[in-house]
Amino acid sequence: LDQMELIFNEPSDVGFTSYFDKMFETLQSLSKDPSDEANRANFLASSVSFTQYMTDLSKQLRETQNDANFGVRNSVNQINSYAEQISTLNQQIRNLELNGNRANDLRDQRMVLVDKLSKVVGMDYQVVTDRFGMETVNITINGQQLVSGNAFNTLVLSSRESLDNPEDNSDIYEIKWNSGKNLYTNNLTGELK
Repeated sequence: LDQMELIFNEPSDVGFTSYFDKMFETLQSLSKDPSDEANRANFLASSVSFTQYMTDLSKQLRETQNDANFGVRNSVNQINSYAEQISTLNQQIRNLELNGNRANDLRDQRMVLVDKLSKVVGMDYQVVTDRFGMETVNITINGQQLVSGNAFNTLVLSSRESLDNPEDNSDIYEIKWNSGKNLYTNNLTGELK
């Protein structure tokens, strides 16, 4: 939304309202005296300025959409990387502690990754103790399993099959699980939102 406010640049002397008002003023003058060449030229100039503003606005909105799409790709890559690292740490911690050692450093690393992951996407984590007394971290995103012990799911990106708006860029991403099931994005939080 901050980017949208910058693009529309409202209220200001060079935003949508000023271009539209100027075009409307010149149209009013033209309607009062359509034969006046100055009124025609002023209306034509203000119409061209308004059209150029709208063209530039369209380009900026497309660029913003591309930037957001790029951000989605980066966030999904981060989520997948963190999930893999957390599942690996779950296994390493289990292996060390089954041998009677305490894996405090690895536990700290795992919690740092969980914290980083929580900034990228809203998630729930649970520390689960198995029948041998070994603890692992399980993580879900909107109730869907991301990490379970030493196993993890990944998210994949695919281009939308149909666009929400006809003006949308054609390569907008949909986020799915590697199983093909859609990631429920209604309640997402964090950078991915």
